[in-house]
Amino acid sequence: MSLETFGSYIDTPYWFDETVEDGVMLDLRYETREIEQCVTSPAKIDAWFEAKTKGLTLVAKASQQQLLGTLQRVLSSRDRITQIASDIIMAMDGQHFPFLSA
Repeated sequence: MSLETFGSYIDTPYWFDETVEDGVMLDLRYETREIEQCVTSPAKIDAWFEAKTKGLTLVAKASQQQLLGTLQRVLSSRDRITQIASDIIMAMDGQHFPFLSA
């Protein structure tokens, strides 16, 4: 479909490094970062869990405990996302993204 719309290729191959040099793309590289996550009130979570699983077998409670752990990671991710976003903003010098330094 692209060939019918835009015609034949102008020049191939057009490598990533060339696009960066031409200013067509930004040279963004993924860097792994470790963001700590923590539960702020384990006692409240335990009390809530016990109330919600009252009457379940030990096997059922263990299964629910595993799901709760996954849920806790998801629910606590807002702080993690905020930390990651702050880290990205600090890593950008404003040269390519002037709106980030405003």
